[in-house]
Amino acid sequence: VGAALVERVTEWARGLGATSLHLWATSTNPTAIALYERCGFTLTGQTRPLEHTPSLQEVSMVRDLR
Repeated sequence: VGAALVERVTEWARGLGATSLHLWATSTNPTAIALYERCGFTLTGQTRPLEHTPSLQEVSMVRDLR
């Protein structure tokens, strides 16, 4: 279900002319990160504190749509 949702968003973004998708995932959620990687996202190396829980980190991911 998660992969299907990501693919629908990807199709929608391509239809709008987007060339990439960007997202933030909580670093302590390896299941979500693995899903995004299976859907073509890669880690950018960028991190930031989670806004409502600064002791947790988010990782940046990107998927090229070209």
